[in-house]
Amino acid sequence: MRGIIYFGVFFLAACSAARPNDAELITKFRENKARFESLRAFAVADLGNGVSRIEAGNIPKFLSGQHQTAYASGFNDLGIENIVSYNDRTNGKTFVRFAFGVVGIAPSGSMKTIEWTNAKPHPIVGSLDPPYAKKGYVTDTWFNAYRPIGEGWYLHLSAD
Repeated sequence: MRGIIYFGVFFLAACSAARPNDAELITKFRENKARFESLRAFAVADLGNGVSRIEAGNIPKFLSGQHQTAYASGFNDLGIENIVSYNDRTNGKTFVRFAFGVVGIAPSGSMKTIEWTNAKPHPIVGSLDPPYAKKGYVTDTWFNAYRPIGEGWYLHLSAD
């Protein structure tokens, strides 16, 4: 019985974690743009090594020491929860997402990211702060939108 109660408390805490607002992430990005650029370059290079997702506390040991140190610093100092990179060779689209405020349990939930991409995403909106309705692409179960914050850089909110 006690285990069920602990699980319930953990589940509620995970589902109600605070998501950072736009201003917080924009400030973090602007104050640390060189670090984000460096992490982006490392993530794109490491994608060639077969690494598409890097999580705090689970940095692949086969990566260079310089990359391991940079990722660990990004997780610890910047509060990044995970880094996801993707390269679609058929259309040339590449993106790197730095996740903050991941809420819920996969495959459901939401996350707010600072994202770099070489292709203009859509829809573009003025704010990703609540309320979300009518701001981005919404279906019965999914919300997705982007806010520009720099050349090739966006805030991204994905929720279901």
